[in-house]
Amino acid sequence: VADARVVLIGVSDTPLRRRLMNTVVEAYQLTGIQAKPVPLDPDTYYRTGIGDPTNAYEMMLAGWVADWPNGSAVLPPQFHGNVIPRPDPVTGRAEGNVNFALLNDPKINEQLDEALGETSPERQWALWGDIDQQIQERAVTIPILYEKAIRLTGSNVVGGFIHPALGMPDLASLGLAEPS
Repeated sequence: VADARVVLIGVSDTPLRRRLMNTVVEAYQLTGIQAKPVPLDPDTYYRTGIGDPTNAYEMMLAGWVADWPNGSAVLPPQFHGNVIPRPDPVTGRAEGNVNFALLNDPKINEQLDEALGETSPERQWALWGDIDQQIQERAVTIPILYEKAIRLTGSNVVGGFIHPALGMPDLASLGLAEPS
């Protein structure tokens, strides 16, 4: 007998997200998992919706883009236990969380701290790789969508390319071939 429980997925209530979630729900149904999107106010989605560690959702739709090409811009903000907000003593809410997986493993926290303090780039990169592997093995996040955008440049634009580490245009390299 299959489990009749429904997996609740918190999602920002926008036309694009509703369309994307239809595909996600259908894909889960094919595996026998019943998923139900729960639309949340897009204006407060990250702060009080999925950003609240006490929410009632088993899954949440979130995105992340690194600010710079290094594990320090990805792993500690998303997976260090010390970034999980604690409930506010007045409101009881814990808002503004980006550790959506609520991972708070002392061993991983210690390794993240070690990597952040490492001064050798080569050693730091190796540490980020080891930590990333451990987090992946736990499957605390599941990549379900990969959004792409078409980017165009004008004929007078130079230096336009998609940065291989960030997956977006490198704005610092853009310029005009013939400034006005």
